[in-house]
Amino acid sequence: MRNALPSSLLAGLVLFAVGGCSGGSSDTTSSVRIRCINGEAFCIISCDLGCSQAGCSVTEIAENQRLRFRFSDAVDRSSVNAGSISIRTATGVTPDGFFEFSEGDSVVTFVPRVSTVNGVSTFGFLRNESYIITLAGGASSAFGVRGMSGSGLKQDLTCTVVASRGVSDEDQQPPRATLISPLAGSNTAPRNPTIVLQFSELIDTTALQSPLSVASPVRVVLRGTRPDGSCDRDADGVALEGLAQLSTETVGSREVTVVTYQPPVQLPGLSCVTVYVTAELRDLSGRPAVPDQFEFTTVAGSPSPINIVEAFVNGQRQNALVSGGTWSGGARPGLLGGDGRHGSFSAALGVGLGGNVFQWNTDSFLIPATNTPSGQAFTVTDGKFFFTDFVLPEGTTLRFTGAVAPQIYVRGQADIRGIIQVNGTDLPFGIPSAGLAAGQRVSNFNARSGTITARAGQPGSLGGPGGGAGGKGADKCQSAGPIPNPLGGFLTDGSRGQDVVLPAGHAYAGQNLGTGGPGSALVPALGTATAAATPILQSLYRGQFS
Repeated sequence: MRNALPSSLLAGLVLFAVGGCSGGSSDTTSSVRIRCINGEAFCIISCDLGCSQAGCSVTEIAENQRLRFRFSDAVDRSSVNAGSISIRTATGVTPDGFFEFSEGDSVVTFVPRVSTVNGVSTFGFLRNESYIITLAGGASSAFGVRGMSGSGLKQDLTCTVVASRGVSDEDQQPPRATLISPLAGSNTAPRNPTIVLQFSELIDTTALQSPLSVASPVRVVLRGTRPDGSCDRDADGVALEGLAQLSTETVGSREVTVVTYQPPVQLPGLSCVTVYVTAELRDLSGRPAVPDQFEFTTVAGSPSPINIVEAFVNGQRQNALVSGGTWSGGARPGLLGGDGRHGSFSAALGVGLGGNVFQWNTDSFLIPATNTPSGQAFTVTDGKFFFTDFVLPEGTTLRFTGAVAPQIYVRGQADIRGIIQVNGTDLPFGIPSAGLAAGQRVSNFNARSGTITARAGQPGSLGGPGGGAGGKGADKCQSAGPIPNPLGGFLTDGSRGQDVVLPAGHAYAGQNLGTGGPGSALVPALGTATAAATPILQSLYRGQFS
């Protein structure tokens, strides 16, 4: 990944300009005035973009890059706004961000704001978008940036940059976590602790948008303690679940991510809690976090009984449409169907293709918060859907695409009257209007040529979600016998299709070798076409041409 303009370059620009500066106060918090080279009362000394009156020498920036502008004197803060320092696309769209001041107000920095919506992070500047940056001056100086003396820039400064450098890692360091509360190693934590993790920088919170679990990059595990009060690390423990709160705080001049989590139930007394931070968590540039773990113990406490009173005496009040439970002398939870976290199935959540056909991509599919019992949005990337009920009406087609095979879990009613498609990609075809194949799909691949010359067979098409691709067709026979393949076998034989596709860690991984369908051998074996050896079948095709 390419990085934003390094601070060393900025420092070099500053030292070059300072060579002609006048004396100033030794107080580091006050303004140090620098004399403008051309005698102007107020000017730009340097900026991260290589500013000059001719424009900017830097034309590419990162999506989260800060833009620093150093002036010859302290800046009147009231003069800095989106008009005096204009950053806009050609259509007038401004990046999300704010201005901050430093070094006695002589440096103005535009700071892109990082935000996450539905698990997708944006970084101020839109990827590969062009931005026109203008600092008003000349006739417009009254509306531009002004020094404390009231003077503005003598002329406009305008340049264009493209946010094409991805996301930069400003400190070039992996993110590190610190347990703020409770204190690590404490044995006096409350039984309803509020766990606060502070990171050394902003992190990508996409993986933390869903409730914490045993598979989350931040995991909270509950274990018992030994008689001596130490944590029983030999025990597997129980992963505590629940949604974490995500926020951004400023530490010094640096924005950092804070993750706050409170267990949904009161924890047992004298229990050991371990908070794990794994390398699956990453900063905004994609750099993995430093793996770490923090441990604390809750205070002793007396067990408190929880009374649960059923408000019904039979199964008549059970909502069988969304529950897989049964009634047998009392309520019994269902054994199958999952937790129904994605709510009630609706084909219309997918992309409408017309004709009551809806397409769902198993590689990335958003279940909106309005459809889930928890009010939390989910992005499904593994093809696994957990519904309270699944009803596909007659006349409705659900079409799955993507590389991952769909897996549908239903807690309650499941009624499929429509069509579910997991088809592979169609090969090119035509539909004759006359003849024996009228109205049927017929391949439009021309396996023959006007002369007896080699012709490569038709490539196989992609399989459907979780399916393997088809094998390549045989090369054209030249009536001279099978054509050897330098890699083994014969080019005049059809190729084997792709083996069954299994995800990493699948129980049958390794047993799918050789499961692709085999290609057929050359017919007839010598490749010589005769009516006796290769008769026309059903008046449709001859064997050596199929």
